Amino acid sequence: MKINRVNHDDSNTSTTINNAMFNSGLSMPALGLLVTLLRTDTTFSNQKEVMQATNAKRIAFTNARKELEQAGYLIINHTRKGGQFYNEWIVNESLNK
Repeated sequence: MKINRVNHDDSNTSTTINNAMFNSGLSMPALGLLVTLLRTDTTFSNQKEVMQATNAKRIAFTNARKELEQAGYLIINHTRKGGQFYNEWIVNESLNK
């Protein structure tokens, strides 16, 4: 699973805090998932590893993931190459609202 981080502002290290935590209206589980996905010190090979990193149960994790997708912070592309399935998660650090 590949996670791409887009709309990253290197000059403002608190972009996520300013845009997501204070202005988004996201639930705490969704904010926790967003912060986990934006961590640069961790790579995830599949969704199960992301779920374990957040200490969330399956239903809570799925709800948080869907909330991020509906809000526009997360896009998941599913592709198939040579019989293998691949997921690419695109994380928008800020929304250009």
